[in-house]
Amino acid sequence: MSDSWYDTAQICKNGHLVTEYYESSPVHDEKFCSKCGAETITKCLHCDAKIRGTYHVPGVCGFSKYEVPLYCYSCGKAYPWTEEKIKAIKEFSDETDLSAEDKKIIEENVQSIVVDSPSTQVSAVRIKKVLSKVGGAFAQKLQDMIVDIASETAVKLIKGN
Repeated sequence: MSDSWYDTAQICKNGHLVTEYYESSPVHDEKFCSKCGAETITKCLHCDAKIRGTYHVPGVCGFSKYEVPLYCYSCGKAYPWTEEKIKAIKEFSDETDLSAEDKKIIEENVQSIVVDSPSTQVSAVRIKKVLSKVGGAFAQKLQDMIVDIASETAVKLIKGN
């Protein structure tokens, strides 16, 4: 039997990491985020599973960078910050000069680029085509917002790397 365990992460509802050591180092606890003032959480709001933090392995010193998860490992639902980022992308696209059809393409495909799935590549290509129609600062900002939440595969396709 292993003595390894996941600590709990504390993250604000806007996605700012407060601590990945909530249980082992409670001194870093913040009820509200010091970066944006949003309420912080340590559990999934859908199923109450703890948000996984650092993985502790006795006798091993790890140096990996913690990445704020987008979805709950227990129920598969999006965390509040994931939902808000997707919502913001949809709202921002509404502020562009895109046609109603292109806005619909963004709305229908943004969810598919967050994770790697069979539809990720198709959705990323569709979004890239739409972004090429906008141009200028709006297109760059919309691309930045999409890349911030997109999977590695989607980012490569959208940015053309």
